[in-house]
Amino acid sequence: GGNGRDLTMNTALDVARIIHLDLTLVGVTAWQWWTAVSPVSYKDGLIFTDWKKPGDAESIITSRLLWAIGNYSRFVRPGMQRVELTGAGQDIGGLMGSAYKDEKARRVVAVYVNMGTAPRTVQLDFGLGKRGWRLKSITPYVTSDREGDELKAYPPVVAGAPIEIPARSVVTLAAQFA
Repeated sequence: GGNGRDLTMNTALDVARIIHLDLTLVGVTAWQWWTAVSPVSYKDGLIFTDWKKPGDAESIITSRLLWAIGNYSRFVRPGMQRVELTGAGQDIGGLMGSAYKDEKARRVVAVYVNMGTAPRTVQLDFGLGKRGWRLKSITPYVTSDREGDELKAYPPVVAGAPIEIPARSVVTLAAQFA
């Protein structure tokens, strides 16, 4: 089903699920997308344009796919280590989640993909062992079909509080420790 531009969450969720499965089940260590800007009516671009030749109106049209991939590429950085994420969150037709840590930066990120049509609630509990880290903040970054949810940063949430993962969304929870 590659024909036609898809600026919605449909393609974004399909690709986010593939990224999740590649990182968690297949064990890939890198993931990339080949086409950044596309001038055609096909689901291959992160950004689309109607510009074809000099004199045409210039246009930049972002897709939700750009922002969904951003939930991974902006936060899961080279050198981070995938860590166990337990609990609900491994349903390929519903909620999927994976977590990554950066010891040096004292940062943990959890990326959730909610394929379902209903919101889901998660609660993060960090098994810090003897690290002595103190949680400073958990900031959600949301990509969904909702207006403005293009990797949108929402206000930080209180440690230990339930966090809602909206229906048909990709959400990164970025936890910073002191």
